Amino acid sequence: MIYGFHGKRYDGSNCDAYLDDAYLIPRVVPSGSALAMFAIALAAVRRRR
Repeated sequence: MIYGFHGKRYDGSNCDAYLDDAYLIPRVVPSGSALAMFAIALAAVRRRR
């Protein structure tokens, strides 16, 4: 699952971010070659962390 939230400080010294009504929508992962591409993309995202 790939998701992210970003906050931006416009003024002051604190960088507080609040999420209201945040939700995730599950999706069906296709099979075959599309599943292989998804696995490669997921591995790339995990390596960046």
